[in-house]
Amino acid sequence: NAMIDDLAGIQTPNISQLRDTYRAVVDRLTALNKLLVPISTRYNLPNRKLPLSSLDRALNAAMALADNMHVIGKQAASSPRDALGALDSSRAIDPVNNPLWDVIARMLDGLYELLQSYQVYIPAADGTDVESWLAAARADLTPFIERLFDEILVGMVDGLKIAGSAWTEYAAAVVQGNRIGAITALVTAMDAVGTVSPTLSGWLNQLRTVVDGASYVERNAIHGGLGRALADGWEAFDRGRLPDAERLGQQAMEIAKNEAERFAAKRLFTLSGTTRDWIERSGAINAARTQTVFKIVEGLYTPEEITIRDHFAAQMPSRETYLKAMGKGLIELYSRSSTPALRLVFFTDILLGVLEAHDANLDDALFWREVSVRILGESGARHPATRVLDEFVDRRREINRAATLLNQVNGIHAIETLDSTRRQIEENTQARLLAAAAHSLREFESMLRDWSDGEFRAAGMKIDTILTLVGETEQSADITLTQYRAWLVELQASAAELHNLSRQMKQIIERRPPEPSDSVRDAHRRQAQMTAILLGDQYAGQLRQWHETYESFLAAYTDTTVRRSGRLARFNELFRAMFIDRHPAYPLYRHWYDLTESAPEFPAPPTSDPTPRMTESEVAEETYPGFVGSRYIEREESAPRTGRKLPLLALFAAIAVLLAVIVLIVFIVTGAGDDTSGLPPTTDNANLTTPADSAALLTTAEATNPEGVIPRTTAEETARVPLSPNDLITPTLVTRTTVPTETDTPPTGIPTESATPTAAPPTETPTPTITPTPTNTSTPTLTLTPTVPPEGLRGQQDLLALPARLATLPWSEEDFALDTTGTFWRFGTGTQSPEEQLYVTFSPQVLDLFYGNAAPTRIRTAEATLSLITYDPVLLQSDDVYFGLMLQSPDDPALTAGLYVQVANATAVNLYQRVGDESTFIVQRSVSAVVARIRLERDPSNGAVTIFFNDSQIGQPIPFIGADEAVQPVLFIQDGGVIVSVTNWRVMLR
Repeated sequence: NAMIDDLAGIQTPNISQLRDTYRAVVDRLTALNKLLVPISTRYNLPNRKLPLSSLDRALNAAMALADNMHVIGKQAASSPRDALGALDSSRAIDPVNNPLWDVIARMLDGLYELLQSYQVYIPAADGTDVESWLAAARADLTPFIERLFDEILVGMVDGLKIAGSAWTEYAAAVVQGNRIGAITALVTAMDAVGTVSPTLSGWLNQLRTVVDGASYVERNAIHGGLGRALADGWEAFDRGRLPDAERLGQQAMEIAKNEAERFAAKRLFTLSGTTRDWIERSGAINAARTQTVFKIVEGLYTPEEITIRDHFAAQMPSRETYLKAMGKGLIELYSRSSTPALRLVFFTDILLGVLEAHDANLDDALFWREVSVRILGESGARHPATRVLDEFVDRRREINRAATLLNQVNGIHAIETLDSTRRQIEENTQARLLAAAAHSLREFESMLRDWSDGEFRAAGMKIDTILTLVGETEQSADITLTQYRAWLVELQASAAELHNLSRQMKQIIERRPPEPSDSVRDAHRRQAQMTAILLGDQYAGQLRQWHETYESFLAAYTDTTVRRSGRLARFNELFRAMFIDRHPAYPLYRHWYDLTESAPEFPAPPTSDPTPRMTESEVAEETYPGFVGSRYIEREESAPRTGRKLPLLALFAAIAVLLAVIVLIVFIVTGAGDDTSGLPPTTDNANLTTPADSAALLTTAEATNPEGVIPRTTAEETARVPLSPNDLITPTLVTRTTVPTETDTPPTGIPTESATPTAAPPTETPTPTITPTPTNTSTPTLTLTPTVPPEGLRGQQDLLALPARLATLPWSEEDFALDTTGTFWRFGTGTQSPEEQLYVTFSPQVLDLFYGNAAPTRIRTAEATLSLITYDPVLLQSDDVYFGLMLQSPDDPALTAGLYVQVANATAVNLYQRVGDESTFIVQRSVSAVVARIRLERDPSNGAVTIFFNDSQIGQPIPFIGADEAVQPVLFIQDGGVIVSVTNWRVMLR
C-alpha cells in the first residue's frame, strides 16, 4: 500500500520507473498469494474469511498496469494510438491515481505536438536556421528520452545529433569548394532527419542536387555573403579579372568567422594577389622572382591536394599519356574536391612553363602551357597568365636563337659570317634586350681591325669591353654565352701575349743594336703565325708583310757577299715600299742603313796580323771566303801599269786609318768608356789582331745582352732566392750582380805596330738602376708579376693551378699536396694534431698578384669538389669527421660564411651553415658516396652568401660583408684523422 500511495504523489512521472514499480507490486502480490493459498487449503477457509479472489483481482490489475506502462514507454513515439490506449486502460484499472495519468497524458500530448511540428518544418532559403533548429529539436526531445524508452524516439534524437554534425561539415566543405565533401554531408544529414522531419530531409535532398550541378559550390555556403564573395572571386580569377578577384578575397576574409572560412578566403586573396603582382611586374623575365612565386603558391596547397597531384604525375609514363589522362585523373577529381586546387594547379603549371623557358627547354614549357589551358577549359587560353607564358616563350625562342648565333662565334670560322650574325641580332624581335650583344659584335669587328694593324693593346682593351657587354647580355637576356666568352678569353690571352712581344720588340728597336736580335725576328714571326691561326690569313696579311719585310731588311744587312754599295741599293729599294714608315722596325732599318753607309766598301780581308799588311802577291780573289766576283773590278784596265807596290801600300794605310776612325766613332757612340756596357770579360788577346776585329768584338758584346730581353743565366748571376707568400705581397725586383773583372780597353786612335794592348784596371761594380730611357746598360730584370689584362682576369679561375706558380707554398705539403698520380690534391693528415682544424687558402695579395684588378673584391662564386678518402673511426663517434668550404674576410678573419659537412655514417652527411665559429644544422642528406660539390654564391647587391651542396640550395642566404669587399676562399678539415681529395677549387671573378 505504501508503494501505491507513493505513485499517487509523482509529479514528473518516469514511465520506466512506473513500470518497474508496478512490477514490484506484482511480485509482492504474487508472493502473498503463494503464502495465503496453502493456509486457505490447509484450514479450508472460505472466501469470506480469506478473500483470495480479491488478491487475484489486485494481482491482475497490477500486472495490467505494468504492461500498460511498458506499452506507453516503448511505443510512445512509434505507436501513439497504442500508447494512448494503454493510458486509458490504466485510468480504468486504477481510477484512484487519476492525477498521475493526467501528468502522463500531458507529457504524451507535448511529445506528439513537437513531433507534429517537426514533420512540417521548412528551413529558411539560405539554410541559416537549420543548425539552430537541429540543436533546439534535440534539446526538446532529450527529456522525453529520459522518461520514455522508445527506440524510435532515441533514434530521432541521435539523428538530430548526426544531422547537426553533418551540417557543420557541409558548411566547412562548401566554402572550400569541396563538392564531394558537401554532397556527402548533405546525404548524411538527409538520412539522419528523415524520420523526425521529412520536409527538412526533402529540402536537404534538393540542396544536394543544386550543389552537385553548381559551377562554383561556394555560392551555396550557409553564410550567403561569404559564399557569394568566394564564388564571384573564383569566377573573376578564371576570367582573368585578377584585381576583382583579389578585392573579393579581401572581402571574404573580413566576413569569415571561423578558421575554415578564413583559410578559404586566404587562398583566394593570396593566389589572386600573387598572380596579379607577378603579371604586372613582369615577373616572367626574372627566374628568381618566378621561383619565389612558385614557392608561395606551393604553400597554398593542402597535403591531400599535393598527394593527389604527385600521385597522378608519378603514374604517367609520358607527356602524351599525361595529357590524355588528366581530364579524368586530375581535372575531374580536383573539380569535385576543391575549387582552389584547380586554380593552384593552373598557375603552378604556368610558372613551371616559365622556368623551363628560362632553362631553354621550350618543348617542356609548351607542355606545361597545354596542361594549364586544359585545366581552366575555355578560359585557360584567354587568361592573362597564359598570355604571359605565350609571350615569354616566343621571346625566349628569339633570345635562344640569338644565343645560338652568338655561341657560334667561337672560332675562326665565325669571322666570315660576323657581319651577317650582327645583322640578325639587330633584326631580332628582342633587339632591345640584345643591344649589348650587337654592340659586342661591332666592337669585335673593330677589334679585328686593330689586331690586323698590330695594335694588340687596343685590341685587348676592346676584348675587355666585349666581355663586359657579354656579361650584360647574359644578365639582361638570361642566357649563357659560354662558347662566345671562351673564345674571347682565348683571344684576350693571345692579345696580351702579342702585346708583350710587341713591347719587348720596341724596346730592342729603341736601343738600335748594331747586331740583329733574334727576339725581333721571333716576335714578327710569332705575331704573324698566331694571327693566322686565331683570325685567319685575311687578318694576318699586314703582320706577315711586316715579317717578310723584316726578313728582307735583315738579309740585306747581314749579306756579306755583297759590298756596301750593293746593300745600300737594296736598302733603298726596300725603303720605296708603300707605308714602310709604319713598320714597327722602321727605326731599326734606318739604323742598319746608317751603319751600312758608314761601313767600308769592301769587307776587311782575314789576317792574323793586328796591323793590316798586304803585298801584291797576297791580293787574290779567293782570299776572302764566300766572296764571288772581283772586289777590284773597277781597277781593271786594258794596259798594265808599273810601279804598283807603293800605291798599294798607301791604299792599305788609308784603309787602316779609316778603320781606326770607324772604331773610334763606334767606341765613342756605344759608350766604350762605360763600365756597365755589358762587355764580357776578355783575358785572351791573341785573337784581337786588327782594329776592325776589335770593333767587331765590341759591337758583338754590346748586342749580346740588349735591354728588355731576359738574359741567359751565367755562372756570375746570383742564385734565385726562394720566395715566401709574404714576399709575394710586394714583388721584389731581382737583378744580376755584376762581378768586377779585368777587361781590355780597345785601342783608340790610329793603330800602332804593338800587338799587346795595355790592360785596364778593374772597373767599379755598377749599381743597376731602372730608368725608362733606353741605354746600352745590360740590366736583366726578373719579376714575379704575371702579365694580366688591365682590368684583371675574369670568369672561372682554377685555384689549383696557382701552387705550381709559387716558389714557396703557404702550407705544409704534408697537409695539402698534389697526389703522385697527378689526378687530385690530397687534403688532411692521418696523425692527430693539437689544432682542431686545418685551413688552406691563398692570401688576397697572391690572388691580386695573379688575377689583377683587386681580385679578392671581384670574387662572386667559390666552388670546390671534395671526396672523403679515409678517416679514423674513433672520430666518427664524436662527430669529428668533417670538412668544408667557406669565404673569409681578410680584414676580420672571424667573419666567415660557408658549408660545414659532417659525416654521420657511410651513407649520410649532416649539413651545417657555418657563420664565424658557429655551425647551425640545416639538413641531413643521404649519399651513396661522400662526395661534396660545394658552391658559395655572393649576392651582387648585398653580399649575402647562398650555399649549394650537390647543386641543391642549403638553407637561406647568409648575411655577410658587402658585395664589393675583399674575401678569400678557405678549405678546412678536421686536423688529423680525416683525409679528403680535392679535384676542383675555383673562383668566379666578375
